[in-house]
Amino acid sequence: MALLKFRKESKFKYRNLLDLNDSKKAFNSPLSVICHIDLNAFFAQCEQLRLGLSDNDPVVCVQWNTLIAVSYAARDYGVTRMDRLEQAKLKCPNLIPAHTAVFKKGEPTWKYVDYVPSPVNHKVSLDPYRREGKKVLNIFRSECDLVEKASVDESFMDLGRLVFSKIMSLFPSFLDNMKSTSDKLPVIDKLPEGLDFKGFMIKKDNEAEEEPEIAGENNIYLVEDWDDLVILIGSMICYDLRKKVEENLGYKTSGGVGRVKTIAKLASGYQKPDQQTIIRNDAIPNFLKHFRLTDFWSLGGKTGTWINENLGGETPISTIREHYSNLEDLTKILDKNAELAEKIYLMVRGEYAAPLEDREAVKSMASNKNFRGNSVSKRDDLIPWIRVFVGELLLRIQDTDEEYNSIIRPLKMTLSVLSSSGVRHSKQCTLTQSPKDYDLLSQMYHSTSLALLKHLEVIWNETTPSQKMFPIINACLSILVFVNLSGINTLDELMPNIRKRRVEDVKTGQIIETEHEFKKVKNETLLEKFINSRERTSPSPEMKFDNIPDTENTDNCRICGDKIDITEWQTHQDFHLAVNLESKINRNFEESYGERLLNSTGRNKKLNKKSNKAQDRNQSKLPF
Repeated sequence: MALLKFRKESKFKYRNLLDLNDSKKAFNSPLSVICHIDLNAFFAQCEQLRLGLSDNDPVVCVQWNTLIAVSYAARDYGVTRMDRLEQAKLKCPNLIPAHTAVFKKGEPTWKYVDYVPSPVNHKVSLDPYRREGKKVLNIFRSECDLVEKASVDESFMDLGRLVFSKIMSLFPSFLDNMKSTSDKLPVIDKLPEGLDFKGFMIKKDNEAEEEPEIAGENNIYLVEDWDDLVILIGSMICYDLRKKVEENLGYKTSGGVGRVKTIAKLASGYQKPDQQTIIRNDAIPNFLKHFRLTDFWSLGGKTGTWINENLGGETPISTIREHYSNLEDLTKILDKNAELAEKIYLMVRGEYAAPLEDREAVKSMASNKNFRGNSVSKRDDLIPWIRVFVGELLLRIQDTDEEYNSIIRPLKMTLSVLSSSGVRHSKQCTLTQSPKDYDLLSQMYHSTSLALLKHLEVIWNETTPSQKMFPIINACLSILVFVNLSGINTLDELMPNIRKRRVEDVKTGQIIETEHEFKKVKNETLLEKFINSRERTSPSPEMKFDNIPDTENTDNCRICGDKIDITEWQTHQDFHLAVNLESKINRNFEESYGERLLNSTGRNKKLNKKSNKAQDRNQSKLPF
């Protein structure tokens, strides 16, 4: 429970509290309140709920024979993620293994199967977990105005506005005596009823106090200033958010509340599962003594290893804080890397304030598969997997569009292949005019990836003739450099009738992709020829290849027969499109007043003579 023992004068100013109401300033305030919520053994929980099992059932999420998530009930038997499935069953005879959803070779959608899938003919899908994670994220965003998705199963939240609103309701007149934002905040003489810390508390770094170091709800914890009060309110908000997730979706979570992201992240993992830990500002030094530098979020990799080597090994955080009492000494030991030194200096003191990003920037998506033995020993074996890759990427694009309520499309596509001899080659192309329609987008991605494969085969023969491309042990199709097309008209929107006909053709199988070419549709109109020619030609008009020079930099236009440079292909095809559209638009219109005027003055004949001249295919202005 909370006990008010306020100081004679607050250490904080009005502006520190007012900044909480500004999402751009709140993270930098000494009264900042950040929470981190993590879903416990998330993949295993997803499978537990999908199968209608209880928390006491020892569930593990399985990928082939590997455990990728272990429920806490299974952990009680000593099962860990390092175990193989056979080892886990020996530890826990009543273990319940739930395999992930899978893509079957040649099929563009994932599903759960009622048999043991084979790594030769199946590919694991994590989409079900991404979708469940988004449901949790939506609950957070419905309550909090600034949520940062840290991963599929964890999020940071800036609780500043929620805390400020709560304070205004508890102390409606506390701003009445403010003359300047630089004035000290008033002293609290009474703690309103109904306020209590929610979660485990860490003892303040104050030997005079008799708080237990780690305790539960039956112990007394001090509220000595406004920073304690805002953290108290934050703990209540965090608790309510976690309970809302459990009540609505059934998922158990762990939470942490502190002044900055790094402290909140460490706190959420301190008392798992289904608990939360509260770190008041004065308790930060006492809390950090339980950790090392590499425990900090973002310092567990090469950067953390390099820092430890410079500091003389795995040094406790409290030792770093005490030994490097000034920033200059730490900068010298870290090779004069002032930016990194300042970050570490603030981190070990719990003062490294970083803003939250409310939207995760989509940078790339990839569909990857490791092939067993000689299962992909020729081109025909790889093409069905390309269909799987395209299907997986398209599903992720659809989910992203729904999550951000926008239309996000990539500008580049890359196909990478690793042969059994250890040689890897990749080919990248630039995508233009990506359609918003998913059926057309799928068709475009499939034709593009087949063209990339064809170019890879050429590259392989030219650069490594002594090494065969097949058999392949790994392939990856990735898309990157995303742009938002919301509000932008694309070609398929400008021609709704043609787009509808193309979609119907795809559904009825009139447009069929084969290994080498696309079958022609009978009785094509000029406009349809243009659209279909963009997919039939190799390299495809929708892409410009990057990185590795092509063997052929020109291609013949199927409309006029001219040989066109690849770099000018889009401009040339747009020229034909514009001419055709202009012709169709004006075909059935009566002669306008302007045309009658031109005819009466003889100016139209002069224009007609000019129009008979050969057109420059690369001109920037259209002739009409």
